[in-house]
Amino acid sequence: MLLMLAEDFDSVEDRIRLLLATGDGEREPDECRRLIRSYIDAHSDRNGFVSRWDAGDAVEGAHMVIDKALAAVEDGAWPYGLEMLLLVIEEMIELLQSADDSDGDIGAVIKRSLESIGGIVRERRRIPPEERAGMFRRLLEETRNPVYEGWSEWQIDLLEAANELIESDEMTREWEDAAESLLARNSDGEWFREFAERQIAMMRYRRLLERHGEERALEFAYEHLQFPDLREIAIRAALDRGKTSEAIRLLEDGEERDQRWPGHVFRWKKLRYEAYVRSGQIESQRELAKELIAGGEVSYYHSVKATFADEGEWSAYLRDLLDALEQGSWRAQEAYEQILLEEGLYERLLKHVRKSPSRIESFHSVLMPHHPEEVKALFESRIKSLAQYAANRKEYAHVCRVIRMLAKAGGREEAQAITRKLMEQYARKPAFRDELGKIWR
Repeated sequence: MLLMLAEDFDSVEDRIRLLLATGDGEREPDECRRLIRSYIDAHSDRNGFVSRWDAGDAVEGAHMVIDKALAAVEDGAWPYGLEMLLLVIEEMIELLQSADDSDGDIGAVIKRSLESIGGIVRERRRIPPEERAGMFRRLLEETRNPVYEGWSEWQIDLLEAANELIESDEMTREWEDAAESLLARNSDGEWFREFAERQIAMMRYRRLLERHGEERALEFAYEHLQFPDLREIAIRAALDRGKTSEAIRLLEDGEERDQRWPGHVFRWKKLRYEAYVRSGQIESQRELAKELIAGGEVSYYHSVKATFADEGEWSAYLRDLLDALEQGSWRAQEAYEQILLEEGLYERLLKHVRKSPSRIESFHSVLMPHHPEEVKALFESRIKSLAQYAANRKEYAHVCRVIRMLAKAGGREEAQAITRKLMEQYARKPAFRDELGKIWR
């Protein structure tokens, strides 16, 4: 039966050979490649291209090889498992050149393989020393493989796996040579070089931490403050040791250095706020909270409010904060709206909604009990504006949804009246009239 199936389907024989393989045959890598490629060939078009819709089926052979590799690792065949996983990555990178991976099926195989390699090296204590050293050098060798040109982030992953296996000064030197070689060969542009340098610096930090302890690793972090992750390590160490002045100095320096990276600047401000809290610098904390809240971090509103015991002082601070938020970016506007709701400042919220009637769709339920007539008027203005520019079924349906909102909010009579007006006004738009007629069915 098996022989008959193997004659009818090209991939069956390859799959049988893979399942029966013992993990010690010289021909086995070739058989694994043949299985992977048989699935790719079976789902390629006449030009050898794998479409987006066929990519998931085309990588089934690769998943089988990964399963085989992981089973081998469970049985203690560590180098064999690593070799098979590297083989899968190479085959998938080749496949990317002639496939549409819009749904990420091929990338998922590569990610699974790299995660499996990471799982292997984390179990390094179970691997015999000679095999461990061999796997370390095999990983470094793979970082130099030309097939990774243009896919440098995966070389970084392999370098990180090798870093986990370092146990001697000699291995450290070999790793450093491979890291410098990778940076020198980089063809992915300046952005990638910066990314790679950051990642490699963190690998060095982790190695120092494991092999030489916290103090030596912290010295390294201070020597490389240009890398944000290492700067944060130095800052948190200062905070944990009660050196808040030192932490604030590092944070202010980071904010100045990283002006071209707004995300990093915001990161340092959040940590500076934490430093002010720890050191009891309440006035500095309050001033910085305004910047953070304006950046969309509404949680700092609750934190800074807790620093006020006097209601009059809080009211004055809140007024200044709201005035600043009202004129700010869209993130500040979102924070502004949320604070108005939490403080119950409905008069100010109504004024805010008047400036942009579309917001009535979001805030009518909280405003209606306090300002019913104004809410109904805003709804009518919003509905008329939407109807004026509506030009298709989707837009007509939106107009009708807003009319239903008005009715449910307590303005049923007003909703019926505006429906009748729109029916008359847009008599020559049958699709619009049809949607309006559905409101009251």
